[in-house]
Amino acid sequence: MEEGKLKTDFAPELQSLRKEKVELVDLFDDSRAIEGLKSDRLELRTTFTKNTAQRSGIALHHGNEKVQVYVDWTEKEIVVDSGSNVYRGAFTNFTDRVDVHLFADNSVLEILANREVALTCRVYPKHVGGLVELYSAGGESKVRFEAWNLASIWN
Repeated sequence: MEEGKLKTDFAPELQSLRKEKVELVDLFDDSRAIEGLKSDRLELRTTFTKNTAQRSGIALHHGNEKVQVYVDWTEKEIVVDSGSNVYRGAFTNFTDRVDVHLFADNSVLEILANREVALTCRVYPKHVGGLVELYSAGGESKVRFEAWNLASIWN
């Protein structure tokens, strides 16, 4: 509980799987590929600040397919769009700043937004290990981004 509201976090033990770290702080109004990350097994901690954007998000590319995880500033929700399925989570306390914490492990996505909205999704990419991209649609977003490729728990 925090300020009378239920909040959630991932287990801190997951940090032991982290490999190399990638960081970025920027204001942008387009899309930007993130060098050094692969979309199959990773952890992302991202803070989006709206500015003028309609959407701010992350795209995980898998060959010709992509999964988008984005903040819809107009609808005040977090959205996961896998191309074949769309998952939505509404906020109870929405502001112009949203923290997104994401774990991707091949076909499973675990997402926490502002520590209050939790989404778990299965995606079925034909190819794994593609590009990770940040994007802003319909205006500018500020982003603070840190991410890690993750080791397998089986190694």
